[in-house]
Amino acid sequence: MQQVWTRFKQPAPAARLLLTVLTLALPPATARADDGLLDRFYRTSIAANLVEPTDCTIAPDGRIFIAERGGHVLLYVNGERRWRVRLNEVETNVGEGGLLGITHDPQAHKNGRIYVAYTTRAGGDLRTRVSSLITSDDGLDLATEKVVLEVPAMQADGHYAGGLKFGPDGLLYLSCGDQWLAERSQDITLPQGKILRFRPDGTAPKDNPFFKGDGVAPYVWAYGLRNPFRFAFDPVGGALYAGDVGAAAWEELDRVRPGENYGWPRMEGPHCYVNDCSEFTPPIWSYPHDDPDQGQCIIMGGVYRSSAFPAEYYGNIFVADFTGGYIRRLGLLKGGTVEDLGVFTSAAPYVVDLEIGPDGALYYLSYVQGLVRIEHLDGSNRPPVPVVSASPLAGPPPLEVQFSSAGTHDPDDETQELGYVWVFGDGQRSYEPDPVHAYAQRGAYRARLIVDDGAYAALSDELEITVGAPPQVELIKPPAGVLFRAGEQIAFEARGFDEFGDPLPESAYSTRVLIIRPADAFNILVGPLEGSKGVFTVPDSGRPMEDSHLRLEITATDALGLATTVSRELFPLVSPLSLDSQPSGVPIFLNDIPVSTPHVYHGPVGYRYTLRAQDSYVLDGVELRFVGWSIDDVDAAAAELEIGLVAAEGGHRLVARYARPDTLAERGRELNFPCFLFALPGALLLLVAGRTRRSERGR
Repeated sequence: MQQVWTRFKQPAPAARLLLTVLTLALPPATARADDGLLDRFYRTSIAANLVEPTDCTIAPDGRIFIAERGGHVLLYVNGERRWRVRLNEVETNVGEGGLLGITHDPQAHKNGRIYVAYTTRAGGDLRTRVSSLITSDDGLDLATEKVVLEVPAMQADGHYAGGLKFGPDGLLYLSCGDQWLAERSQDITLPQGKILRFRPDGTAPKDNPFFKGDGVAPYVWAYGLRNPFRFAFDPVGGALYAGDVGAAAWEELDRVRPGENYGWPRMEGPHCYVNDCSEFTPPIWSYPHDDPDQGQCIIMGGVYRSSAFPAEYYGNIFVADFTGGYIRRLGLLKGGTVEDLGVFTSAAPYVVDLEIGPDGALYYLSYVQGLVRIEHLDGSNRPPVPVVSASPLAGPPPLEVQFSSAGTHDPDDETQELGYVWVFGDGQRSYEPDPVHAYAQRGAYRARLIVDDGAYAALSDELEITVGAPPQVELIKPPAGVLFRAGEQIAFEARGFDEFGDPLPESAYSTRVLIIRPADAFNILVGPLEGSKGVFTVPDSGRPMEDSHLRLEITATDALGLATTVSRELFPLVSPLSLDSQPSGVPIFLNDIPVSTPHVYHGPVGYRYTLRAQDSYVLDGVELRFVGWSIDDVDAAAAELEIGLVAAEGGHRLVARYARPDTLAERGRELNFPCFLFALPGALLLLVAGRTRRSERGR
C-alpha cells in the first residue's frame, strides 16, 4: 500500500502521517491517550462516520472498498474517500439483511472488478445474491453489475452471514448463516449453515464434495455451521479458518475442510448435546459465554504472514469479538491446534471485519469507529500524543469556539517543540496550539488537531461542533411503559421541527428497531425505514428473545445535516418457561437450539416455541429412554418427542421424562395421533402430529 507522506508546516525530512483516533463513543470534548495497544503499535483512522459498515476488502494496490449494510459501496484511496455509491436492488428491511459482504477480484488492480453479497427481493422471493461490478477511482459502474449466484434466503431477521472471499484456488467462497432454522444446517441441499464454493461465473466446480447432490449441495464446501460471519485463508498453505458465532454458550474457531460437518445444532463449541458427536469436526479453539473477559460474538480476522510486525507475530491468527471489544492473537501449533496469546488491543468495540493489508498492517472495521489501521513502527522515535478539547461545543451562529491542545506531548522528549495544525471542518485552519475560531454558518462540523514532531504527524480524535439548533423531535408513539407481546404490531410516530419552527419533511426521518441483549449485544430487527410514522411486528418465532427488549430509534436530520435522535425502550410482558428433564441434565432442543437442563427461559408472552426431546441419552454412564412430557406437573397423554407451545402469562414448566430401558413396560401398542391438544389455563399446547415412540424392552 502506498504510504501517505504529509507535512503541514515548514519543510523538513519527509514525515509519515499517523492518525491516532480512538473510540467515537468517548465524550467528544476530550481525546483519550490510552488506546490499549502495545508499545510501537499505532492506530490510524482511515474512514470515520460510516453508516452501519459490514465488510471491507483491500486490493493489492492499496485501494480500500467498504460495504455499508444500507447498500452503499465506498472507495478510499490513500486515506481519501473517492466515492460512495448505492447498489440498486439491496433489500435492507429484513432485520440484519442488506449489503453484507465485499471482496476484490485477484486482478482488481488491473480490471477494477469487485464482488458483493447482499439480500434482495428483486424479481421474486428473498434471496442472497452475489454480483460482480466494475469500479474505477471515479466511481462504481452500476450498469456493469452481473449476477453470479443466488441462493434462497428465508424470511428471517438475522444470521444471513455474508462472508465473501476468493480462495487461493481462484474460486469464490460464501458463508451462509442458519437464519434461526438450526436444523437446516444439517441438510446439505439447503444453503443455511454452510460455506459455499463456486467459480466466478457462478458454476459449481466438480471437485466440491457434494457435487452430485440435489438443491445447493453441488455448491456446499462445508456444513453444520451456525453463523460463520467472517472467515479467512492462510496465505501460506491456503488453510480456511472460520469464526462461527455461537448461540447461548460457546464461540468457536473452525479449521474448515471440504465435506466436513461442524455439528450445529448437535454440538456447540466443544460441548456435545447428543449421545455421540464423533461424526462432527470439533473447533480448534473456543471460548464460553460465561467468561466475562471473552465476549459473545467471534469475528475471524486473518493469518499474519507479513514482516511488518515483529517476528513473533508471524503465523498468528487475529480474531476479534463484536461484544467483547477486543482483538486477540492466537498462535498456530503443530497438529493444527492453537494457543491463546492474549489480547492485542482492548479498544476495538463492535468489530465486524478484520483484514491484513498488502502493507502488512492490520485493519479492523468497527461499527462505531469506522475503518482503523494498526501498524508497527520501528526506530527510537515515537509519534506525539495529541490531546484536545473545545468550548463551547454548540451554539447559534456566529459561534466562537476556544480550542485547546493542553496535555499534548512528545512521549520521547517532553521538551520537544511540536508543530500544530488545527483543521476546523469548514475549510479553515490554524497553526496555533490553542486557537479561537468563529463558525459563521449553521451546520455540523468536525474539528481535529494534527501535531508534528518533525518525524511523525499524529491526528487527534474528532471534536463535534454544532452551529445552530438541531431539530426538535417529539416521540408520539408508542407510549412509554406499555409492555408488548410477541406477534403484536407496534405503531410508531414522531413529529419534528427545524430551529425556525418549520415541520420536517418525511424524508428527514429514519427509523430502526434494535433487539437489546445481555452483555451489550444488539441485533437489528427493523430498519432503516423512511418516514415519520409506521408499524413493525414483534417476532413470535425464529430469533430467540430471551432476556431481551426492544429499542425504537427515530432520527430526524435537517437540510444542513443537524440531527436529533429520540429513542424509547420497549419491554415485553415476560413469560418464564422452566425447562428440565427427569432426571435432570438431559439437553432439550428449544426451537432447534440445544438447551442444557435445568434452565429457565424468560421470553415474551405470545412467543411460539417448539420443544424437542431426545429419544435416548446417556447421562452419567446410564442409558435413558424418553417416556413423555410433564406440562405444569401434568403428564401429557401422548409421548411425542416434539411439542409446540405459545407462551402465556404466568409461564409454564415442562419436564422431559426419561427412564432406564429395563424399567420400561413391555413393547407397547403403537398409537397414531393426527393432532393432540393439551389445554391449560391461558395457554394451548400442541403435540405435533405423528406417532408415539414405541416403548420396548432392550431396544
